[in-house]
Amino acid sequence: MQRATPREISGRREERGDQKPFRKPGGKPFGKPFGPGGGFRKKFPRHETTSDAGGGSASRPPKFFDRFLKKPKQKPDERQGDRGGPPRSRWLQSSERTERIPSSTGGRNLNGPDEPRDYQGRADRRDYQRREDQFRGDRLQSSGHQERLGASATPRSDFGPRPLRRDFTRQNDDPRYARDDRRERPFRRPQTGEDGGRFARPQSRPAPHLEKRIIRSDGAKADQRPVPAPILPVEKALSRAREVAARVLLRRLHAGAYVEDMLEEAFAATRMRPDDRRLAQELTYGCVRWQGTLDWLVARRTEDRPQLATVQVFLRLGLYQLFFLDRIPPHAACYETVELSKQLGCGNQSNFINAVLRRSEAEREIIQAELAQLRAESPHLGYSHPQWLVEKWTGRWGVEDTRKLLEWDNAAPAAHVRVNTLKTTPAALIERWRLRENVEYDLTACAWAEDGHVLTLKTHPPLATMGSFQSGWFYVQDPSTLLAVQAVDAWAGESILDLCAAPGGKTCYLAQKMENDGELLACDTAPDRLKLVAENCERLGVTCVKTLALGDHPDQVLFGRQFDKILVDAPCSNTGVLRRRLDLRWRLRPEEISRLRATQLKLVALAARHLKPGGTLVYSTCSLEPEENAEVVKEFLAAHPMFKLESERDLLPFRDGVDGAYVARLRQQS
Repeated sequence: MQRATPREISGRREERGDQKPFRKPGGKPFGKPFGPGGGFRKKFPRHETTSDAGGGSASRPPKFFDRFLKKPKQKPDERQGDRGGPPRSRWLQSSERTERIPSSTGGRNLNGPDEPRDYQGRADRRDYQRREDQFRGDRLQSSGHQERLGASATPRSDFGPRPLRRDFTRQNDDPRYARDDRRERPFRRPQTGEDGGRFARPQSRPAPHLEKRIIRSDGAKADQRPVPAPILPVEKALSRAREVAARVLLRRLHAGAYVEDMLEEAFAATRMRPDDRRLAQELTYGCVRWQGTLDWLVARRTEDRPQLATVQVFLRLGLYQLFFLDRIPPHAACYETVELSKQLGCGNQSNFINAVLRRSEAEREIIQAELAQLRAESPHLGYSHPQWLVEKWTGRWGVEDTRKLLEWDNAAPAAHVRVNTLKTTPAALIERWRLRENVEYDLTACAWAEDGHVLTLKTHPPLATMGSFQSGWFYVQDPSTLLAVQAVDAWAGESILDLCAAPGGKTCYLAQKMENDGELLACDTAPDRLKLVAENCERLGVTCVKTLALGDHPDQVLFGRQFDKILVDAPCSNTGVLRRRLDLRWRLRPEEISRLRATQLKLVALAARHLKPGGTLVYSTCSLEPEENAEVVKEFLAAHPMFKLESERDLLPFRDGVDGAYVARLRQQS
């Protein structure tokens, strides 16, 4: 026996007047209740009439139930908007596609190029034709916002999310589809499915005001990419003085180069104002000079706990600004140092750095009293020098002279220049400074140099930018270095050997004494060091100098050569120029002096073998240690009795006001 369907059961019950149609609990009645023969028309038979598309009637006023009456079906082209607007655009067929609307047309027109825009009936575009009513035993499903009888049991496919288009390469994967390229992408319409097909939608496109329009020349191809604009060089931003100083000090922890060379490299790679440049140099050099005292302050404020090397750098930088510089406000010194530590990798320790600096600032008077007491009781800590060196100097010169020497080493060195008489005169140089380069200077009295040939610069532009420096009118040189050249007593037409010539200051002064007439051979161990000699000679106009690298076998290189006079400016510990060699005080060790003494004796003996009979040999150093000076000469004379000591002199900073030096003049007996 075949089971009756629910629709057949519902129809049979409608034939009987005493029973109501079958309905699902909570649902709406089946069929079309507002059509002819049922619904409100059956309740109100006297108002039966034929309704138009608007739901009203000409024979009676509109009623509240007119909007529930069924409207006759219309063709898609004849549909009107709900508010009486123009006919809506028809849905696209599967073989049709939309055209791209240029940006100049303004807003988006989805109705086609020849149809008016419809702003009122957009909600009706989602309408669709009802399919044949079906009933299923399972739960009814609707594609609208509410369940309605007569709707399809399957969800509306055209209301769901649009599927991902996989029929063309993604824009991010294909370099041909750049962001600024608005060419058409390949697109294929989806095929008709089993559910009766899909309605085509216009292609989405960005808002017209966001599109990037490309203007091509007449000769450009359709697929030609636009030529990008040339990238203009970006001017370097100004660098802060504290940042440059901190980076150099951090680099000093691991690099083996001298701090002066690293700072010059930083200046060459950055763009800075002159005042920032001076501040960066003062911060860098000051932290290195006063490293011993600053480390003592850190230990006192942190209960002698060891600190990270990078944290120690920022603590030194902040404390130096607080207690050794007068023109920087304390709050600026603390704040800038803490912010710089966050920027350069010490963010986790920034609170600790801030606490130490703020506490030190609060105890300023106490710390200043402690520093004064430290200089009196422990000069090596108070003046930031190696302890073994301070004890050695105190044993030779006493406490007071040692204190003066320590203060000299910690002071910023003055800039002394020597006038190059091969190109100018002192009067012409001074006139050029006054009229064209705005240089302030002082005359420096020097007993071992010509009057008016040594000047001290007070204020001046950067030396590399001065025309007088570029033209070779002067050479930057401390007066103490001129003593050795004065002892040589060079004359025109002589043959002279400068055994340790680099960087060339004494060599060029010898050529000036010789008036560029004679033979002057400049030697050194490495060819790279001789490049500095050649550059200085070219700038100063020296033409009588020839360079020669000795290498590891100097006797073979100088074989058969004899000279009238020889200058041996031997390598030494440089204890007389500690204020110019900042890193040196922390690199120097007691055993270094013994090693250097052996090298100095070898160089003096080498010079003696290439000196003509009756010739002059001058031995000089920039050291204050007798092991490298008088004792070397005494040992050499003991091994070479044919030489005689004519004169010797040492220069002490606390006595002569110049860098330390030693010069001995020896003559070979004929």
